Amino acid sequence: MTPTHAVKKGRRYRYYVSTALITGTRTHHDKGMRVPAGDVEALALNRQAEGREARLHVGGGTFQHRHVQGGAAVEAGQSTCNGTMQATLLYNVFNAQYRCRQSIEAAIGEHGLVALRESVFGRDNPTACQAVNRVLDRSCRAMLSPLFWSSTAHAPWSLIAVGPGDSTQPLFCTFIPQDGNSGFTDAYQCWSSFAYAYEVTGDPVFLSKAQEMLGQNLRAGLEQHAQENLANRAALLELVQRLQ
Repeated sequence: MTPTHAVKKGRRYRYYVSTALITGTRTHHDKGMRVPAGDVEALALNRQAEGREARLHVGGGTFQHRHVQGGAAVEAGQSTCNGTMQATLLYNVFNAQYRCRQSIEAAIGEHGLVALRESVFGRDNPTACQAVNRVLDRSCRAMLSPLFWSSTAHAPWSLIAVGPGDSTQPLFCTFIPQDGNSGFTDAYQCWSSFAYAYEVTGDPVFLSKAQEMLGQNLRAGLEQHAQENLANRAALLELVQRLQ
């Protein structure tokens, strides 16, 4: 069906009509329909709501409930001393003696949390959204901390040790072992994390650090290279354009 309208006595009436009524000959008109737009749109919204409800109820419990539990597990597992939400034992670096934080993996995790908040919780579960925002706040602030951020390369360290390999031992809170830093930084994957953190906190330090990493005016630099690494920079580019 095709949207159209008619005006009668200065009032505009919207309809959806069968294509035959617009493109066909008069012989086709008896096969067409004309339905008030409000009726069609109300039906579409109801079906959309029903479909969303059906998607949320999967298996024995609700889809959303299971993800609330998953989000709570992430928050419970996030380090209270250094803010990292990733401490993975890697067998191919640092002689397999440390649990590690990878900047790329942290950024992917933050992307995932934002997707969880927007697509699963939305406006239906403000408590769960607040929990996700707390995790994002701590994780992104950790990225800027002296432990995780290189003040000389102006970017987060790509791979660092955040705790001993023995998971029963606490993570490192105030230092990184000398043999627990790859020596490389990540200025590729983490761009959108600055945007997510600013939107959650309103703290300008995240935009300041993004500009430090870019090495020039943030908006001008992002727009100048708009197609470069767009998948990772899109959220930040949209944010600075909206703010300025």
